[in-house]
Amino acid sequence: MYVSIFKTLAPPELVSSFSDDAAILKHMMQFLATPALVLSRARYAEDKLFDALRQVVGQYVILGAGMDTFAFRHPEVMEDLKVFEIDHPATQEFKRLCLAEVGWVYPTNLHLLPADFAKENISEVLARSTYNKEGLSFFN
Repeated sequence: MYVSIFKTLAPPELVSSFSDDAAILKHMMQFLATPALVLSRARYAEDKLFDALRQVVGQYVILGAGMDTFAFRHPEVMEDLKVFEIDHPATQEFKRLCLAEVGWVYPTNLHLLPADFAKENISEVLARSTYNKEGLSFFN
């Protein structure tokens, strides 16, 4: 879907510079991971997260994570931080396919938790994982 949109909106000379759809998708994922292009919501939340990390927060829960790339953009904190991305199963499956196509390796402490927010509450979803309900957490 995103590759089709890219092909429709991008200048033809840019589209033709890629060898195939996987190359386009890789370019798009790298573009989305560029720190200068992070949306203000994510930037604000991540600034607050780093403040919280100085206070020994060990878990980061991203609600409606979509194509969030925090765990890939900040490998320096991933050894000490568990990241839980909660989103719709279809969205997460699409993300998994995109990451597989570009060959990105999941950090050990990244956990994708599928959830339908209309049918489940956050505590039920987190209970199915290694989330520590007694630990300090940051929610975005």
